[in-house]
Amino acid sequence: MGRRYQATRNQYDLVFFVPWLLLTIYISEGSTVAVFGCGAIGLGVISTSALVGASRIIAIDTNPAKKLWAKEFGATEFVNPTELPEGTKIQDHLVNITDGGLDFTFDCTGNVGRCFEVHHCYFMLSFC
Repeated sequence: MGRRYQATRNQYDLVFFVPWLLLTIYISEGSTVAVFGCGAIGLGVISTSALVGASRIIAIDTNPAKKLWAKEFGATEFVNPTELPEGTKIQDHLVNITDGGLDFTFDCTGNVGRCFEVHHCYFMLSFC
């Protein structure tokens, strides 16, 4: 039997340090941010966005149970794409609720196909 993998404290720190490093370079106070995916990386991006003073942090995830986690880490809003009205794309919804688009969008889903959606709802800079 193989050993069960167990993450170390350093690996957990890395999950939150890398988003912090990347985000503090770009995001400034008052920025609007959307984070696709509220797993470990997404929560790191949300908490760092809140730390640097983003005015609006929209967490996007299909799992409604992640809403509480996202809010606890600093998200100001939570959107579940599966709960949008029939025929409404998440990109269009985000553009509408932000009056033209976001300053920054981050894809933290690990789904390469999702990048297309992420890149179509930002104003300044988008990361996959």
